[in-house]
Amino acid sequence: MTKKDAITKMQAILIIAIIIVAAIVGAASYFLFFQKPAGVTGVTLVIGADLPLTGKQAYFGEIQKIAYGMAIDDINAKGGIMVGGQKVKFKFVYYNDESDPTKATTNVVRLMTVDGAQFILGPWTTPLALPVGAYIENSEALMIAVGTGTLAWETNKYNRTFIVYQSSVDESNVVFKLLEALPNATRPKKLAIWEEDSEVGRTYAAWAEKHATETYAASGYQIVQRETFTPGSVDYSSLILHARDAGAEVVFTIATTADAARFLAQSKELGFSPKVWHLLRGAEPPEFWTTVGADGEAVLATMTGFPGLPRNDTQELANRYRQEYNKEPPPYLPVCYAAVQVLIAAIEKADSYDSEAVRQALCTLDVDTIIGRVKFNGPGHASVQVLAIQWQNGVEHIVWPPELKTADFEFPKPPWS
Repeated sequence: MTKKDAITKMQAILIIAIIIVAAIVGAASYFLFFQKPAGVTGVTLVIGADLPLTGKQAYFGEIQKIAYGMAIDDINAKGGIMVGGQKVKFKFVYYNDESDPTKATTNVVRLMTVDGAQFILGPWTTPLALPVGAYIENSEALMIAVGTGTLAWETNKYNRTFIVYQSSVDESNVVFKLLEALPNATRPKKLAIWEEDSEVGRTYAAWAEKHATETYAASGYQIVQRETFTPGSVDYSSLILHARDAGAEVVFTIATTADAARFLAQSKELGFSPKVWHLLRGAEPPEFWTTVGADGEAVLATMTGFPGLPRNDTQELANRYRQEYNKEPPPYLPVCYAAVQVLIAAIEKADSYDSEAVRQALCTLDVDTIIGRVKFNGPGHASVQVLAIQWQNGVEHIVWPPELKTADFEFPKPPWS
């Protein structure tokens, strides 16, 4: 036997071993998580999640873990759901990706092959969610995602990811609706778009400009500045001075909370006082006001879901969080809870836990959730109610849409004190 023959035979043995192991794992997973053991009247179905519990996205991952766990516990506490004539309960299994996209994908492979999960709750933020979605696209699994607004899902025609969250189309559009409701004589027309140098930053900026120049072109908005900035910088004075000198009255940007705080502090120092600030992402968490104080007065954010939403179920969830964690609920708690509601509704609609049947059910799902109606027209982003949130005296209020508002829109932003 030649050396070449030995290598070939060794490769064949390894391949056979891998196939056998995969078959054993698959059979075990199917038995443990999809079959009804003798004497047991129901099925336990695994819902898996990849979460950034440490690293730079840990804030979001912790919220997801809590909200997903609450939602699954609530379903199980009611006895689960009926699927195909038998009771189904759910087991929540999650792993920490440490805010690392590579580990995120590895975790999902583990959830699918070892834990038997065919339904995955995706990680927060686009950089983590996209590689996970790319892997799932070539599998039989499905992903329910939150926290990713990019239109890359639709552009790349992902068919196995369903997103319970706003898209980039919606994020600035809500602010324009607020502006359009103002009398024309007082409506600010000169806009500055500060474009974070990231995929989501570019998409957000593109749609803010598109709304100004196309959707609401009749109102005569002017883009007096569209400029890119590097997130995490220390000095934004050049960006701010360009906006000030151009006479910008409204600032549109997506930024981290740290960058949002720098924008406000340095604008105050440089005498730039626009009438409206839309600080998407950065102004959303309670930590924003803790950081900037009264300088955050009248700053806007937009989001899907909100603990202050005037619904009984939303308020119950918010109060439950306050009691369990002795602090105010984070803004993203309801949308993460709703992601589980959407998945369960699709399983019930399909009357099956076969992933393809559930995928078909998701494509036309229209369901009331803790964040309001969630409606899909195929994979990608759902149609959801996007809220405009404004900081007023240290409290976040809904100021749009009118039927849900908890306070009137404060305009213009008060001058720096």
